[in-house]
Amino acid sequence: MKTYKNYLLLIAITLSASIGFSQSRELIMEDIDDTGDVIIELITNDLPTDPAHRNMILGFNQSNEGFLRMLSDHDLSFWTDNNRRITIDNDGRIGLGESNPTVRMHVKSSGTIDQQTIVGLLESNTSNRPILQFSEGGGTITSGMGIEYDGRLGGGDNKMHFNGIDAMPKVTITASGEMGIGEVSPSETLDVVGNIGLKDGSGSIEFYEAGTAKANIDYNGNSISINTTEGASDVNLNPFDDVILNAGDDILFRSAGISMGIFNDLGNMGVGTTSPAARLDVRSIGSSSAPNLQLRQLNSDYARLRMTSNSTVEYWDLIGRSLGTDPKFDIVYKDGSVLKTSLSIDGDGQRTGINNTTPNASLHIKQVGSSTEGLRIENDSDTDNWGFEVGGNDLLVTFNGSQVGIFNDTDGVYSPSSDRRLKENIADLENGTLDKLMKLEAKSYHYKHDAEKTHKSYGFIAQDIQKIFPDAVIENDSEESDYLAVKYQNLNVFAIKAIQEQQLLIKELQRQIEELKK
Repeated sequence: MKTYKNYLLLIAITLSASIGFSQSRELIMEDIDDTGDVIIELITNDLPTDPAHRNMILGFNQSNEGFLRMLSDHDLSFWTDNNRRITIDNDGRIGLGESNPTVRMHVKSSGTIDQQTIVGLLESNTSNRPILQFSEGGGTITSGMGIEYDGRLGGGDNKMHFNGIDAMPKVTITASGEMGIGEVSPSETLDVVGNIGLKDGSGSIEFYEAGTAKANIDYNGNSISINTTEGASDVNLNPFDDVILNAGDDILFRSAGISMGIFNDLGNMGVGTTSPAARLDVRSIGSSSAPNLQLRQLNSDYARLRMTSNSTVEYWDLIGRSLGTDPKFDIVYKDGSVLKTSLSIDGDGQRTGINNTTPNASLHIKQVGSSTEGLRIENDSDTDNWGFEVGGNDLLVTFNGSQVGIFNDTDGVYSPSSDRRLKENIADLENGTLDKLMKLEAKSYHYKHDAEKTHKSYGFIAQDIQKIFPDAVIENDSEESDYLAVKYQNLNVFAIKAIQEQQLLIKELQRQIEELKK
């Protein structure tokens, strides 16, 4: 290694030699025997151990590496127009426009107030795809992530990509401001392929209009809500296909903070209640004119409510229509291919038909077949019942299924059943009926409920009959009535018996008269 004085002498000799020749080089240093580095070293006179000592070398080595090396613990700077432009500090930090860089690359440009300032430029005229690459130390493009400007399309169609370690775009921003996450050709302000997550247990998506928040989707760590700040604002779901609410618990429907309905985790829906007791539970405290549930058919067909036990061919329908010309309400049973109308109500005529779709009376019952009662009235405390049935043309009256009377279709006269096959314990009446009949007192009277009292009624008093013919009086001891009634058909029988007894007396008297004539 040459001494510092020898270096200075060599420089001086070379400068002097250069003056005598017409060469383009003003300073030449040459390692003639190719035995070492060729360098220029700049030093201060301070001892190397002195903090003020500074030295720097410029040259190249045997590996053909050119270098500018600061050997002392001081910054290296580059100046133009007597202003420091670039600084490399003693820790390797680079400052561009910054003399005291605090990070590995510190760029500073003052610019002009309120005007955009370009502080860095990546330009690639051939590929039109300059990339700012971030690496963990690998030597290939796939060893880290990068920011890529894609200028291949030119102008307003250019894009900025944020690439993954596979060098493929993960986030894209178009020149017109659309951002794509997982989408390289976004068509919306934010175009996302995949999931969006709001972390830390809560979050909100705000919607603004003219700088004022108008709505938001908010999660408070416990529940999610869609809110609007405008009183007349609606929350609309307008999908092309299905709307699926897949909640792990109840789905509540609220308005103005009040729960109006629920679809609970048991599959029950409540309207007007949050504790539905059935699959559909509708409750209301509204006015009498407001329906709790309305089915509306928008054409001339019937509105229908169907009930079935998981069958498509057997079901009940409640159907109704309110057309001005033919308003009807029917209860219909579909039994396979047979349609049976069990109840039909004529709205205009105010007539109801049972098994009859064209009722001609306030209540029009059509029997479903012969030997089937058209009407049955049954006691509430036991199974005793009265039945009415059209048999042939007559009206049959039955008690507990046994015929007890008949109304004749010709004259309408009622006749009690008297067939021997219906009777048992048959016995002749004892004599003495005539004497008993003579004790009866025929009366005329008005009924108390007859307000007009225009016509008198004629008959007997049940209590009087009961003393003489107790079996001819019906004594009803039910809770509904304890009034007595007279079986006048029994009196007819007694009268016939009395005539028979009287006829015997007449014959006996005739016999006695004939004996006296002899």
